[in-house]
Amino acid sequence: MLKKVISNIILIALSSLMIMAQVKAEENFTDIEEGSWYCEYVKDLTESGVISGFPDGSFRPYDTLNGDQFIKMVVTALGENPGNGTNYWADTYIKYAEQKGLLENIEKINYKNPLPRGEIVCIISKALDILNENIEIKACGLYDIYGYTPANYVPHVLKVYNAGIITGYPDRTFRYEKYINRAEACAV
Repeated sequence: MLKKVISNIILIALSSLMIMAQVKAEENFTDIEEGSWYCEYVKDLTESGVISGFPDGSFRPYDTLNGDQFIKMVVTALGENPGNGTNYWADTYIKYAEQKGLLENIEKINYKNPLPRGEIVCIISKALDILNENIEIKACGLYDIYGYTPANYVPHVLKVYNAGIITGYPDRTFRYEKYINRAEACAV
C-alpha cells in the first residue's frame, strides 16, 4: 500500500514538472509560433535540456545552424553537459565530441560556421554508435545518394535514414552539401 502511494506521489510530481517545463518551453522563445511545423520539436528539445535560445529570448528558427551549436545539441542529447568553455563557449563540447570520435573525418575546422548535411549525418551516425544502436544499413529511397553524394557519407546517410532520423526532402533527395537551419536541426 505504501509503495503504491509513493509511486502515485512520484507520478504526480513528474507530471507537474513536465507541465511546468512545457509552459516554460512555450514562454522561452519570442519567435516560436504555436502550431508551426517545428514547434513541437523545439518544445521537446527545450524540455529535455538539449537546446536553448539566445539571451534576448529568441530561438531564431530560420537562422543557419552553426557547427558548434549542433555539436552542443548532440553532446547534450548523449546525456553530457561539460558546461561552457572559458575562452570560447563551445570548447568543452567540441573536446568531448573529439574524444568520443564524433568529429572523426569531419572536414570543417571552424565550428563557428555551418556544417553541411553530410557532415551532420556523419556526426549523428557516430552518436548512434555511442548509444550502441544497431541500425541495419540498407538502400533507401533518396535519389541523390549514389553518384552525387560523396562515398564517405553514403553509409552514414543510410544508417541515419534507416533509423528514421532523416527522411530527405519532398523530391526524395538528401542534398549532402546543403546547410540546415535551427528549426530543421530540431526535427533531426
